Amino acid sequence: KAEKEPTFSLLNLLSSTEHERDDFSKEYKESEEDTSSLSDLQEKLHDLHTTQEDTNNNLKNLSAAQETQKEEMAKMMTLLKAMYRKQATQERSQSQSLLQLRQLSQSDHLRSQSELENLN
Repeated sequence: KAEKEPTFSLLNLLSSTEHERDDFSKEYKESEEDTSSLSDLQEKLHDLHTTQEDTNNNLKNLSAAQETQKEEMAKMMTLLKAMYRKQATQERSQSQSLLQLRQLSQSDHLRSQSELENLN
């Protein structure tokens, strides 16, 4: 019995050492996976920051483009108003010219009638 006990203890120690080595190996692999996961997360976070910066730049560019578009629209509205005023002025002038032409035509007609009557 005395001989069997130390052998049993030695086997237990060896078995225990194997379990500890397996546990350590398992924990080391998990630690590597965690480190890999952390690296992946850091890379994804960096990508997210880059994407956010790109989005912010795009928003700034869009805002600037909208501001430019507003300015261009204001210029076009000013031009349109000027064109309408010019057109209205031209139409009034044309109407006055037509009225004057009509009056001249009528006075010529009356003069011609008067001369015809005087001849008769």
